[in-house]
Amino acid sequence: MHNPHIYLSIFLGIKILLLILLAFVIFKGALWLRNKPTPSQKAFPYESFYCVKNTLKQMNEHFYVAQIIFTNKKNCTLTAQSESPHRFSEGQD
Repeated sequence: MHNPHIYLSIFLGIKILLLILLAFVIFKGALWLRNKPTPSQKAFPYESFYCVKNTLKQMNEHFYVAQIIFTNKKNCTLTAQSESPHRFSEGQD
């Protein structure tokens, strides 16, 4: 492999490949900057939440049901909600 044409063609191929990759990266960067979403509101670094209600019910020996209700308002009370009767499909076949 003492032929300089072979080395020149390999070098030229690598150079063309790098040029294509560079153009692709620049094109993708331009698209990303053009389509960059603008923030409509400035987000707070943190928001405080307060626990309104928490319950833990034991259904059987191995099964627990927990309910935790949070709000971001400091003085918030829960209003009474009417509960609809629950229908269980077990044993109603």
